[in-house]
Amino acid sequence: ARSPMLSTLGLAVLAVATPAAAVHTGARVLGPQRLLATVSKANSHGQRYASCSANVASSQGAPALTVSRAGFLNGMLAVAASQPLSAFAAPVPVPQMDDKTLQQELVSILRVQEAAAQEARLVKTGKYRELQRLNVKRAVGMMIDNYDLSGRFVRASAVAPRDKANAAASFGNTAVESLVQILEYFQVDLVANELTKEQQTFVLKALKSTSTSIDSFLALMPSNVVAAAKKQIEEENELNLKEFPDDAYLNPTPTVGELVFSS
Repeated sequence: ARSPMLSTLGLAVLAVATPAAAVHTGARVLGPQRLLATVSKANSHGQRYASCSANVASSQGAPALTVSRAGFLNGMLAVAASQPLSAFAAPVPVPQMDDKTLQQELVSILRVQEAAAQEARLVKTGKYRELQRLNVKRAVGMMIDNYDLSGRFVRASAVAPRDKANAAASFGNTAVESLVQILEYFQVDLVANELTKEQQTFVLKALKSTSTSIDSFLALMPSNVVAAAKKQIEEENELNLKEFPDDAYLNPTPTVGELVFSS
């Protein structure tokens, strides 16, 4: 069995042309099939971002989101081939990213970390089994595709200190590849409350790898922008909790210190 922890492939490995399926509404991101939170009542405003990204309640018959390893690797190689090979080649200018733009990239990356923790809790506890379609592969596919996770890492990596660029690329690659392995390691569908012990251990290990890699990546970003991104998520989550009744907002963001990744 392959481990979800993979070796460094460099910045080029992250450049996979994954279509961004999410609908952008101002600074918030809404999923293409439904808000990626499970609520028992419709959001009257229709614009509020709901944080429970791992609660996949997609429409009946909606196609599963998948990630192709071949496409992933082809994207890596294409970017690698486009880079200058000589140490004496003219430097390629890197577009400057303002703090506001970077903040939105980091918000989406943090939303994936949040979704990974929520999915891990579903896998561990089997909570809400009567109300959820606990398809783990679909949830993971939406984390990768709906948030354009590879693209987010590539764009944000340009802000990392020059001597930390390879490390940033490595952390981003590990975060994405750990999720991809959940899609490819098991040939059968994975239902969160029906996993074997082996499947549960593997999925939790991969989700933890994604989460810790995101933490390592964020440590290389400007601390003030990271703080602003986290504050934005906290404020949006608080608004969601206030808007919905206590019994309508299921599987909210795990609390600090909650052990969701251990098997």
